Amino acid sequence: MAVIGYVRVSTQEQTEGVSLDAQRQKIKSYCGLHQLELKRIIADEGLSAKNMRGRPSAQELLALIERRAVDGLVMYKLDRLFRNTKDAITVAELCQKKGVALHSISEKINTETAFGEFFFTLMAALAQLERKQVSERTLGSLQYKRLKGEMSLPPFVGQNSTGNKVPGGPG
Repeated sequence: MAVIGYVRVSTQEQTEGVSLDAQRQKIKSYCGLHQLELKRIIADEGLSAKNMRGRPSAQELLALIERRAVDGLVMYKLDRLFRNTKDAITVAELCQKKGVALHSISEKINTETAFGEFFFTLMAALAQLERKQVSERTLGSLQYKRLKGEMSLPPFVGQNSTGNKVPGGPG
């Protein structure tokens, strides 16, 4: 089974750390253990997983799946590729249609089984929840700092959980 690996970190600062290398090593080890032929590992470095748009390697991944150029996709953790349940389900459905297996090492997910497919959906929803909770916590902290007159950065516009624009919220 020929597979491709996917790694990601959210910030430019993290690209200087060890996270990308650690993710790559775990993917290589997993593929060796499960007798998967790892063709290559692609990365989105310093990019949010809020959605699939704007991430060149995620878009390349979709193209590879669409062409069925690989038999599987391996990631260290589901939230490296998805922080949006709709994106996760859309990609999972595309993979199922094209016969491409999804493997998430950390959550021990293999969508070739019914339980793996169910667990994938559950974990995708939890990844989205985490992204939204981080956004809410950040917004709350920024509002508190603004009230105390401690804001050193200019406020920016973000969206709340209903998609409405919120001054000073995370983007």
